[in-house]
Amino acid sequence: MTALEQSMLNMVNEERAKQGLSALQVDPTVQKVARLKAQDMVNNNYFAHESPTYGDIGSMLSRYGVSYRSAGENIAKNANVEKAHVALMNSAGHKANILGKGYTHVGIGIVTDANGYVTLAQVFVGK
Repeated sequence: MTALEQSMLNMVNEERAKQGLSALQVDPTVQKVARLKAQDMVNNNYFAHESPTYGDIGSMLSRYGVSYRSAGENIAKNANVEKAHVALMNSAGHKANILGKGYTHVGIGIVTDANGYVTLAQVFVGK
């Protein structure tokens, strides 16, 4: 993981620990999917859960052979990872993914664009 991705993972797992939840483990293939999604949003200048290249997160996970019981995705674009994390935690739906009891693994992809903003994808799976 990059330093930014590790920082985001630490923030996610700190939030989970505060709620008595187990830490999410990084799955290498889910990590690849998250990075592809973040890069795709930057490359193709969009911000949405549905990728014009890959489809939705379920399609992406299936395409790369990830088996799962449950899956979720958070996307964000902000000045830095700390601000992105605060914004995600202030959104009920995104917070629910971060604190999802059914999730066991995660992948985090972060791309810094030409303007210095971070675009990120958090992909959560329960195995």
